[in-house]
Amino acid sequence: MSLALLFFFFKGLIIGLTIAAPVGPVGVLCVHRTLRYGKLVGVISGLGAAFADLFYGAVAAFGLVAITNLITNSSTAIRLVGGLLFMAIGVHMLRQHPAPATESDDETINRHKPGLLTACFSTFVLTVMNPGTIVAFTVIFATFGINHKANVVDAALLVLGVFIGSAIWWCGLAFCANAMRTYVEKHTQLISKISGTIIVTFGCLSLLSLIVEL
Repeated sequence: MSLALLFFFFKGLIIGLTIAAPVGPVGVLCVHRTLRYGKLVGVISGLGAAFADLFYGAVAAFGLVAITNLITNSSTAIRLVGGLLFMAIGVHMLRQHPAPATESDDETINRHKPGLLTACFSTFVLTVMNPGTIVAFTVIFATFGINHKANVVDAALLVLGVFIGSAIWWCGLAFCANAMRTYVEKHTQLISKISGTIIVTFGCLSLLSLIVEL
């Protein structure tokens, strides 16, 4: 692989890390799932967000104008659906109860544990439902001097770098959260309440922004 191709790949890697790093509701959800259900569920949840970054990276890198216009024109609907989804997930966390006297904590956790496909797909949808993501990609691509006039190979390596950079961040976040499980396992109920409150707040702010614009 030539130095020019490596340059595009490492640019994508940095962009992926930059996009994924800011703390948001999906990050809170991934940490919560890791602490409650284990490292594998947390990693798979993070990869769902990385696939969403891959999608938006491809839209920006390949100059897919039709998809960009569709996302822009549907921004109100996307923010509405995204806000409602965040609120629904947050309320679900807030309603999680401790294990009954006749049931162990492990039995309760396994009963509510999401499947790996569900964990991945849910974070993919939640990340895609954030219209700010495409704006962030557009701004960062412009900052790095990247445009859709790059050839297909350069663009593909750039997008691959975005995915790997994002995946590195999400996997690292899940591994760090998993390292804390031993210290917080007695406080899973409190963690669910805090995580649920944060995610509901994000959902409310998304819906409030729509009301303000009316």
